[in-house]
Amino acid sequence: LLIAPFFTILGLFFSLNFFNKVEVNWVLFGYVTLPILLAFYIRQTNKWKITQKWLSLSSGLIVILFCIVSFPNTKFASWLPGKNDPFKKMRDWEQTAQIAERSWKAIKNQKAFIFTPSYHIASHLSFYMNDSPHIYCIDKDGRRMNQFDFWQTMDEIENQCYTGLFIDRNPIPDHVEAAFVRKVDSTTWQFNYKQDSIYTYHFVQLEHFKTYEIPESGKY
Repeated sequence: LLIAPFFTILGLFFSLNFFNKVEVNWVLFGYVTLPILLAFYIRQTNKWKITQKWLSLSSGLIVILFCIVSFPNTKFASWLPGKNDPFKKMRDWEQTAQIAERSWKAIKNQKAFIFTPSYHIASHLSFYMNDSPHIYCIDKDGRRMNQFDFWQTMDEIENQCYTGLFIDRNPIPDHVEAAFVRKVDSTTWQFNYKQDSIYTYHFVQLEHFKTYEIPESGKY
């Protein structure tokens, strides 16, 4: 009974991987019973010494990862190139929000909104930007649904002469730009980390939002 949930969930997502993209964290709840099973196995086989070695190794790796995350510019972590740093996605949010704030400041006193196709960008900008503005997360290519699809959507501001600020790591698609009457301004910002170019952010200001047709999606 303890091992059945682990293999059932692992097998389910392994099979699903052949048909669609599966994120690694989706199977985490399958590990709930695994520690209990391992503890029972260790107790029954009396393999305490090898268990202590593995626990020490795991603890050491956790400390190393913590130091890399917390002290990226120290000698301890300087050996790791920026482009290979697994935590590089955590480095740019505050800077990105500051640059977004400049563009937002120019239009926020009029009927305006911020939107992006990335729920990561939407979440982080909502946290780091002053006054935590609502960020719309659009579906630009038939993506899976996320939490933003159950909150405010752009349907409620259609054809009301709203100005939009598009922010993404990719250029604005033609069909998204076509949802507005015209493009007013476009700038980019290059995020560099440890002398490596990591991401290019695109900030596009558009006037008079009309309506946006969400692409059909076969994804769940």
